[in-house]
Amino acid sequence: MLEKKKINWLLLLLVGLSCWLWLGPQSVQAATQTAWVNDQAQVLSQRTADEIDQINQETFAQVKGHPQLAVITVDHLPDNQDIDDYGVAMFEKYQVGRRDWDNGLLLTVAIADHQYRLTVGYGLEAVIPDGSKSQIVTTKIKNELKNERYDAAIRQMSEKISRRVVTQEAAIRTPNAIKEKRQRDQRIKIGVIIGAILLAGLVVVGIIAYYRQKRRWQAFALSTLRDEQFLQRHPLVRFMPWPDQINMVKTTSLPSKLTDVQLLRLVFIPYLREHVSDILASNPVALEYPAADYQLAIKAVSDRPLYSAKTLTKIVALLNPKIRQIKPMMLRYQQAFEVYSQQNNLSAQRRQQLWPIFTANVDYFETVTVDEALALFANMDRYVDRNGKLQRPKNKADLMLLPVWWTTYNDTTFNSGSGSNGSNSFGSGFGGGSTGGGGFSGGW
Repeated sequence: MLEKKKINWLLLLLVGLSCWLWLGPQSVQAATQTAWVNDQAQVLSQRTADEIDQINQETFAQVKGHPQLAVITVDHLPDNQDIDDYGVAMFEKYQVGRRDWDNGLLLTVAIADHQYRLTVGYGLEAVIPDGSKSQIVTTKIKNELKNERYDAAIRQMSEKISRRVVTQEAAIRTPNAIKEKRQRDQRIKIGVIIGAILLAGLVVVGIIAYYRQKRRWQAFALSTLRDEQFLQRHPLVRFMPWPDQINMVKTTSLPSKLTDVQLLRLVFIPYLREHVSDILASNPVALEYPAADYQLAIKAVSDRPLYSAKTLTKIVALLNPKIRQIKPMMLRYQQAFEVYSQQNNLSAQRRQQLWPIFTANVDYFETVTVDEALALFANMDRYVDRNGKLQRPKNKADLMLLPVWWTTYNDTTFNSGSGSNGSNSFGSGFGGGSTGGGGFSGGW
């Protein structure tokens, strides 16, 4: 009796297992490869494949020119290709559509990449323009794709494409219309090419004229800089070494006029602004302040008084009032830096990293309080790494009260493979259509 019960339980178990295998949850089976479907990703059902076949063999058979719709699914795009490039490449490879009518449609869906592309033949551009994307790929279809119901989504897209082709049949271009449009496009293309050639010619002429003018400028500048009469009118130019003069002339922008003023403005004044402290320190002239202070003060002086000055004494007299104006701020910054260094036990190496960045960029003419100066050094210490390089701030809110030059320095620093090809039957019924004329793509 016991043995009989064991046999019954075993039979029930076998029956239950068989039912589960037969009736249990099943994934969508890969569609059989047909002339119109290449389901490499194995997401389409036979029902969807049959409907796409029916669209081509029955629905489109009643439409002018007999358009063709093909569908390709892949898991991943090969070699990380762009979906648009891949879709057009497949369209051209299989020549979807009928010859002369160019009326093919290729829906390409990359499942794992979450992208799709509808490539449209030249003759159907007016039927399915780029603007029809929202009507074909609706919100409902996007939700189907997001929920991994790819079979339903692709079937619905195919149905909407079919319906639009049928309702917009009048907009399908005939072979003659396609030929005429290609000829118009070709004429436009030729016109654009001719225009581009003319524009390129003008650019070449402009470049030649520019380099001729630049050679004139360089010849004028180099000869003038060595002219004794010019040097008598502007004796401070003698303090600029000849190699630096040559380099500035070659690298400076092209002036509008070849005059002494332009020569001074573009060549000598920039050098003077950068090297005035060295010039004053290495020549016999009475200085009221350390030579380095004059380097700071010259930032606040315009070009005109600088190239009007004839001697170093006049340069010093021009800059002394500016130094007197900024001296209180210089001392305030120095004292604040000493206080911050002591409070935070900055090493000599760290001080040597922070102070040069400060002195190279500070505007002493901008008034700040002691607290603002301390905040500046605290932020510099936070954002300049141990190698002396500025790091991008994680929170810019604490920079709002800092001097203008710090924000400028901050901004300048940071701105200076798919599956197998499937069945050989795919594409066997295509009519040798030409390249895709348009289409649209998207993702989910």
